[in-house]
Amino acid sequence: MKTIIGIIIGAIIGIPLSYYFQSDILQNFVSLPKYLANIGDLMSNTKFIDLTPNIYKSMGIFAVIGGVIGLVLGKRSKS
Repeated sequence: MKTIIGIIIGAIIGIPLSYYFQSDILQNFVSLPKYLANIGDLMSNTKFIDLTPNIYKSMGIFAVIGGVIGLVLGKRSKS
């Protein structure tokens, strides 16, 4: 159960942290709060490279990290 919770939390954390996986052009154009507030508009804006792959990569990376942390915590609590 802790592994699943870790995966979900990691994926959720990956959304705001995906900002740091975006291009420098985008990071210079918008701040992190504006990125999060306008992520839908930015994804449909054709001036920038498609943001979707970077968002999914970030969510995947942090979901794996969260899952590993949850797995380790689950094994420690059973010991």
